[in-house]
Amino acid sequence: MIMTIGLEPDLKLVERLTFLQEDLGKILTHRGADSRWCRPEYITLPLLYIGQQEDDAVPEIAKIMAEVGREVSPFSMEVAGISAMPAPACPRLIEVGIASGKDCVEALHERLAKAFSMANFASDRRPYRATILLGRTVTYTDRVDLTDAIEAIGNLNFGKTDVFEMVLCGAELLDSQPVHRVLARCDFSASQ
Repeated sequence: MIMTIGLEPDLKLVERLTFLQEDLGKILTHRGADSRWCRPEYITLPLLYIGQQEDDAVPEIAKIMAEVGREVSPFSMEVAGISAMPAPACPRLIEVGIASGKDCVEALHERLAKAFSMANFASDRRPYRATILLGRTVTYTDRVDLTDAIEAIGNLNFGKTDVFEMVLCGAELLDSQPVHRVLARCDFSASQ
């Protein structure tokens, strides 16, 4: 099972993001592309990619998360801005960013990365980016250009969400379909 530690936005924020997915989906369809959107229950801000692990690793991973979580205070983050990677002119990924609270998210990522490295878990070598993946574009012929759409709505603010826990998510293929589930939750327990 592929495991990732992340933060779950509150339901109001997820609802706003799903409206954005619907709107962008219509634009992509009109321009001849398909989209594969993250299901609302799987919208998270990834903190640390753990990779392929056996189910029996969950208790050890949860223990490390709890150790880090004891040193973290709850915080708020504001989700704003839309981007397309690698570029709006040839988007493969559609993401939203963090406008405030990003320093808390990045500090938490660093703590987790250090703790899991010390516990001999492989780490992701790519630079960390605090973004929430909304979906992927799929084109079968020419590429689709979203430059005008991203410029028009790229600065939208989707609101704040309070963050008081992190979750360990697992994903695996069952009958050729990805199945995601929360394997563990860890509250932040440091006093503010």
